[in-house]
Amino acid sequence: MTSPSADLPSTASDEEQGAAEKPSGGRSRLLLIVIGLIVIVAATLLFVWAGSSDNEGDPPPETPTGPVEPPSDGEVTVTDQGFVHDTRDGIGIISYGLEFSNTSSLVAVGVTLRVTFVDANGELLRGADDQSQWQDRDFTQSILLPGQTHGVGSTGRWAYLDDGTGLDPRMNVEVTVDEWWPIDSQPDRFRELRAFDVELKLTPPQRIEGAWPPEYQNQPPGDNGVYFRSESGFDGSIGETYSSGVFRGPDGDIVGGWAGSVLYTERQSTSPGEDEPILEYNAEVPPGKSDDTFIFPISAYVDEAWGILAYLLFDDAPDNTTASVYLQPALLR
Repeated sequence: MTSPSADLPSTASDEEQGAAEKPSGGRSRLLLIVIGLIVIVAATLLFVWAGSSDNEGDPPPETPTGPVEPPSDGEVTVTDQGFVHDTRDGIGIISYGLEFSNTSSLVAVGVTLRVTFVDANGELLRGADDQSQWQDRDFTQSILLPGQTHGVGSTGRWAYLDDGTGLDPRMNVEVTVDEWWPIDSQPDRFRELRAFDVELKLTPPQRIEGAWPPEYQNQPPGDNGVYFRSESGFDGSIGETYSSGVFRGPDGDIVGGWAGSVLYTERQSTSPGEDEPILEYNAEVPPGKSDDTFIFPISAYVDEAWGILAYLLFDDAPDNTTASVYLQPALLR
């Protein structure tokens, strides 16, 4: 006779069953932990990859193609200025110049420098006709690159009173800038053009005895002028180009200047019987460093066109005067 328990599966005791289940529960928890770690690592890697991919796919910030807000890291400021003057018989003559720099990281577009002269009381000097006031002189610079310096100057006359009013002139300069541009916004336009190897040649003109304002013998200009070469950052040649600059006296102070003169070069004349070199007007400026020497010609006599240059006010100026030259192509004016 078969025992009833022989047909039934053997059943472990509760203690044995619990002991058998413990290894299985531990493996499950371990598996869950591993899976969780894998999920966390995968999510982290996916996030990092996605962020990197997004950064690589984003286009770089666009450079503004127009004017921007005025810079906070600099401005256009007058770095040096000076003048000399002489007075006699109610008439004063003056020769002046100034240098100005862009200390910002942006391009200054449309720079205007307004120069006025006042007396010791702050009143505008009167014109040489004894009726009108001194006319403000505006100098314009179309473009001034970051860190760039330019210089300008001119001459003038004024009237002063018998009581001495106007005998102690003061020079005022007001600077304004129309717009500010990033230098990368117009790379074909914002290029540097400078002068180097500058040499000033002056021969004192023959002065007419006792004439005031000073008058000089009408004689050929000879070699009088500022001679220099150019270095251009533009890709091609530049046609019409203007020079400006300042003169410095024996002590290094600014005593005059000029502005807006086209360039000249010396060329051999092609006319029969003429062996002397001639001046070629509106010389072309090549890219890179020029082989030719350019000239700002200085007249050896004084007339209304040339005005009164600083060296005419100093007996020793021809041997001790120096010049600084600044260039600007017409396409930027």
